Amino acid sequence: MDTEQRLKELERRRLRGARLLNSGTHPAEVARQVRVSRQSVMRWERALKESGVQGLERVEAPGRPRRLSEEQLKELAKILKAGAAALCPGSEPGRVHLGLSQVSRHAKLLRP
Repeated sequence: MDTEQRLKELERRRLRGARLLNSGTHPAEVARQVRVSRQSVMRWERALKESGVQGLERVEAPGRPRRLSEEQLKELAKILKAGAAALCPGSEPGRVHLGLSQVSRHAKLLRP
């Protein structure tokens, strides 16, 4: 499950919890049904009172934006899984040492 799918799933869980809370279900029961902690449900309940359902909707993650696209991250993962020897065929196993810049160039993650 990629990050985007996980965030959507978490939002669905919060909104399901909100529906249960609004229908009068006890917070402990909501936590059991949605499989989260009671503290999470209490935060959701507080957000519902303060901002309504909008308070539980997903917002963009705070912080600095990613420098690599999803495609670049997948390519980097593929390279790392293949191992350094795959980038230097014919080299002695276990003796290949690549720096991040070499891996990045191979994956076209940095400008040449």
